[in-house]
Amino acid sequence: MKQDAPVIVTLTVNELHEALPAITNLVNSKFPIKTAYWLGKALSKVRNKIKKTTADMNEKHRELLLQMGKEATVPNEAGEQVGTGNFSVPPENSKAYQAAYAELTATKVELEVTRININALGDIQFTASDTALLDWLLTD
Repeated sequence: MKQDAPVIVTLTVNELHEALPAITNLVNSKFPIKTAYWLGKALSKVRNKIKKTTADMNEKHRELLLQMGKEATVPNEAGEQVGTGNFSVPPENSKAYQAAYAELTATKVELEVTRININALGDIQFTASDTALLDWLLTD
């Protein structure tokens, strides 16, 4: 299978997150060995970038919650209140939190991808939604 040269695509964190189920659908589909091998290599960088971006965003989201939210507490064996790791945002911080979270998910991420020609995918079952979410990855 002939591969195109890698290209750089720019997506928001939200677009990348929304594409994950479609990528998972693609990765879990069955292909002839050569196609499966090539797809595995092509998608490896994408999956690694998603993992790293998710970890980074989770950390930034936690920082945001620490700044604007209130952590739930429970008593420990000594009767002291300890944090549970669950946060709620008080109503007075709600709008600021929503704006900061929207900004966080709109963060741009660059990915180096090898576009996948849809002819190489054979007769796998894909939804129109999947193809729309992966428009940056697929080519005809």
